[in-house]
Amino acid sequence: MRVVLFAFMVIFAAVLSQPPEAALSCPANAAQASTAIWPDGKLPTGQTFTGTHPCGRPMTCTGGSIAAGTMRKCTWQ
Repeated sequence: MRVVLFAFMVIFAAVLSQPPEAALSCPANAAQASTAIWPDGKLPTGQTFTGTHPCGRPMTCTGGSIAAGTMRKCTWQ
């Protein structure tokens, strides 16, 4: 059991640790890039979520609503 847990930790760390150069390949527009994590319509209006883009950089987004005329607001961390 310990071997399995250790192997999981090693794999998890390898996936999460990206070289600094990877962050340079992140899209400039955080709101557009956020659709890779949360497709359109998947962020509830007014609620804030934090996630990691496939490029390895974390972002925080607050959901918007087309019907209400608000857009999602996202920032890179």
